[in-house]
Amino acid sequence: MERTQGKELLLVGPTNSGFTDPAQLTGLSMLQITSALLSQQPVLDRIVLGFVLRRMQDELPETFWAVEPKLQKEEATLSSQKADKR
Repeated sequence: MERTQGKELLLVGPTNSGFTDPAQLTGLSMLQITSALLSQQPVLDRIVLGFVLRRMQDELPETFWAVEPKLQKEEATLSSQKADKR
């Protein structure tokens, strides 16, 4: 619930926040699938690529966490503007 002008509002609908967990899980699934395919013929290049992808996947949640406060601020501003128009 959010309070706007003394009224409690239940916010529903699309939002731009909360993407960290889905992004992390999607990245992990893609890493697992790609690693399984790369390991079919384990040559040095593919092994290195697997390690690089793993590091990128480790950085993925940090990137989303860094962006999330900005998205939440923008979302709050938009919600406030919509409430002011009513």
